[in-house]
Amino acid sequence: MLTITEAQIRAMRAATRAAFAGRAVAHLRRRFPARTAPVEDARLRAFVDLGIDRARRYGIVGEADVLRYLEYMLIYGARFDTDPRFAWAGEILRRAGLGPSRRMDLIDDYDMFRMNRS
Repeated sequence: MLTITEAQIRAMRAATRAAFAGRAVAHLRRRFPARTAPVEDARLRAFVDLGIDRARRYGIVGEADVLRYLEYMLIYGARFDTDPRFAWAGEILRRAGLGPSRRMDLIDDYDMFRMNRS
C-alpha cells in the first residue's frame, strides 16, 4: 500500500503552483508585452502569486480562469476586485449562484462591451 505523507502532498502542491506560476508569467509576457517588458521576472512572479491567492478567495482555481483574473489585474490594477472605480468587477466576483468560469465570462463581457475594449 502506498502512503503519501502530508509533507509530500504540500511539496506536490507547491510544485504544481510553481509550474503554473511559470506558465502564467510566460502567458502575461506574451499577451501584454509592452506592460510586462520592463518588469523583472521576480516581480512579475510575485504579482502572479498575489493573483493566484486573490482569485482563490472567489473560488477561482481553474487555470484558464486564473489566467483571465491575472489579465484583469494587469489591465485594471492588482486590487481591481476591491477598487471602487471597478465596483462592477467586485460585484460580479461576489455574485452567488454562479460558478467561477461563468463569473469570469461576465467580467469578460462587461470589459468588452461596457468598457469598450476589443
